[in-house]
Amino acid sequence: MTQDGLWLNHYEQVMAYMRTKGHRPSKHKEEDAQMFNWVKYNKKLYHRGLLDDARKQKFEHLLAECTRLRRINQYAYVVPPKEFTTDAAKPAQCAVSSASSEHREPKTKEIK
Repeated sequence: MTQDGLWLNHYEQVMAYMRTKGHRPSKHKEEDAQMFNWVKYNKKLYHRGLLDDARKQKFEHLLAECTRLRRINQYAYVVPPKEFTTDAAKPAQCAVSSASSEHREPKTKEIK
């Protein structure tokens, strides 16, 4: 099998995995490790501009699918709650009591 054939075989394997499982290959699962490493290696080649045009187009399609299947945090808010607005970001004004306004001398240790 040629290098192009092997590359296409890996590409189809990763795409089929994402279609059936509904998520990207994980680096934490042993059965996904080979696919994860293949995607990671080809992503490096893609960013360096070392993939030829045919592979680049297919890999862009794979990256788009990976982006679509990206894990979303359950706590991601569309609209931030009230406590995260700009008014809440301002520091609170502390009321200074009359007892704490007295000047106190710093404590020092006596050296013997």
